[in-house]
Amino acid sequence: MTFDQIKLQTQIRKLNNGRISFFAMIKNPQHIKIGKGVSIAYGTRIEPVCQWGKRKYRPSIVIGDGVNIEQGCHITCADSVVIGKGASLLPYCMITDISHDYQNINLPPNRQGITVKRTTIGEHTTIGFGACVMPGVTVGKHCVIGANSVVNQDIPDFCVVVGAPARIVKRYDKAKGEWVDSHE
Repeated sequence: MTFDQIKLQTQIRKLNNGRISFFAMIKNPQHIKIGKGVSIAYGTRIEPVCQWGKRKYRPSIVIGDGVNIEQGCHITCADSVVIGKGASLLPYCMITDISHDYQNINLPPNRQGITVKRTTIGEHTTIGFGACVMPGVTVGKHCVIGANSVVNQDIPDFCVVVGAPARIVKRYDKAKGEWVDSHE
């Protein structure tokens, strides 16, 4: 790590009334925008990927105001990951816009190329303990993603999802003013 990277990380850790643990790993901080009042716990890894193999990328990670990121979370991106304001990422969850290619059976997947698809987490959404939000997924506003769920498709606003792969089990019914079981 260069002196400039260390200096930039120190500046980010003091930004906007937030709390960022010195034990969080933040790589390529020049590709990360952190809103006001963000809390990032120890052991979290935030990693924009600027190059994979010979291919260069222009990553952008945007973390909205008031986001809470608990310990051990992993956020990685080669294009775009956006986490909406007020979202909460519980311990050990993962959000990525990257998947490893695996077409060549003579090479391990982590030595092949990557496929990149933008990933978005809506405002005031909670991503549960150990949950994974996969590349290309948009999770709507005020959703709850259950512990250890694997979200591999878009989730509309005001839904509760669980499972691997995740499925919608509740939706907020505005007409009734309550959460109702989903029959999907």
